Amino acid sequence: MYSSYWKPNDGRESNVLTDHEALHRDEATHKGLQSDETELRPLDLETIMSSKAAVKFWYLHRPKTMAYVHKNATKIQSLGRAFAVRKLREKHGAEYMAELARQDQARRDADMLKELSPEERAAKELDDAAYDARVEESRRLRREQIENERRAEEELRMKMAAEASERRRLEEERKAAERAAKEEAERLAEEERIQKQKEADEERRRQEEEAARLEELRLIEEEERREAEEAEAKRKAEEERLAAEEAARLAELEAIRAEEERIAAEEAARLEAEEAARREEEERLAEEKRLREEEEERLRLEEEERLAEEERIRKEEEEVAYLAAQAREEE
Repeated sequence: MYSSYWKPNDGRESNVLTDHEALHRDEATHKGLQSDETELRPLDLETIMSSKAAVKFWYLHRPKTMAYVHKNATKIQSLGRAFAVRKLREKHGAEYMAELARQDQARRDADMLKELSPEERAAKELDDAAYDARVEESRRLRREQIENERRAEEELRMKMAAEASERRRLEEERKAAERAAKEEAERLAEEERIQKQKEADEERRRQEEEAARLEELRLIEEEERREAEEAEAKRKAEEERLAAEEAARLAELEAIRAEEERIAAEEAARLEAEEAARREEEERLAEEKRLREEEEERLRLEEEERLAEEERIRKEEEEVAYLAAQAREEE
């Protein structure tokens, strides 16, 4: 039931579910819908037949259950029809299903009438007419009952509305009385508040006058204290100015001494740098002289080797010529 999918063998992962993963997916989908395999509920059967994945899972992993399902094929067909009816009702509504039932009944009645004799057909028509009359009477009685119930409900609704209106009137009267009592209490509270406010204003005015008198005394004392503090501050400022001038003079002398030390240090550093530069120059000239002498020695040795090689080649050529001359004389 489950196809085998190709999976690359080069380390990559296929994005298609393999058999194992598909089985686990269906098991997870239908977990909790397991049966004891001796009795199936309608929900079990509908779930089993609801999708291809469910059918594949139950055929593969619940074979005894599916064998029991096949033994009860009639029940499954009935459940399937019930399932289809529910789906059609959800999609089209109950009126559509009623119309289908009426059409089906009319077709069955027509088929049955074709098989009856004229006497049987007449008797059946009389029975149908009597049945239709009874149905119409039942419908009339039902309509009257519905109308009576509607009237009773209307009367009850009007009675309840009147009671609600009376309750609202009484509630409004109660609220009006509460508002009047609340307004009276607020008026008395406002009068008490105004009286307390007047007393508080009088107390505040008295306290403000006392505070103004104390403030005037405080200002006089502060003025005297300020004058004494200003005299003391002038004396301290003069002493601080003299001390600052002395400190500035000492700082200037210290700065002059530090500048002289800095100049001496810079001069010593300059002389040391010149000495280091002179030594580096002497070392560079000595290195250049050594390299030049090594180059001259190398060139001299190369020249001697070249002359020796030329001498060797000349001697080999003379020997070859001598041997060739001897060979010609022997011939």
